[in-house]
Amino acid sequence: MNLPTPYTLQTKAYAGSGTDSHGNTIDVWSDPVDWPVYAYASGANEEPSEAGRDLSMVLWTIYAPADDKLPAAQDLVVLSGVEYAVEGDPRDYSHDPWSNHIGGAVVYLKKANG
Repeated sequence: MNLPTPYTLQTKAYAGSGTDSHGNTIDVWSDPVDWPVYAYASGANEEPSEAGRDLSMVLWTIYAPADDKLPAAQDLVVLSGVEYAVEGDPRDYSHDPWSNHIGGAVVYLKKANG
């Protein structure tokens, strides 16, 4: 049984390091690839309580098929034109005892603002 994937995000696979025009080492990602997902939901924005610090973490939870299109921990996900880092490894919930494999996976995204 396949569940519908009505939303399409994009993933950018981590491709290692390279150098910028000044010779500095930078991280490099591949071109974006479409990633069909079940749903996505915004999480709470975390704001640190440290005085003098203007920072917030924008968090998202993505529900997707547990397949080979899942992003890895160093990959980026493009959601509404904004790039987010993948928080940890995706969580795979597709190994139920009845072999339905409809549990899918959960991927957490984050982006620091400020």
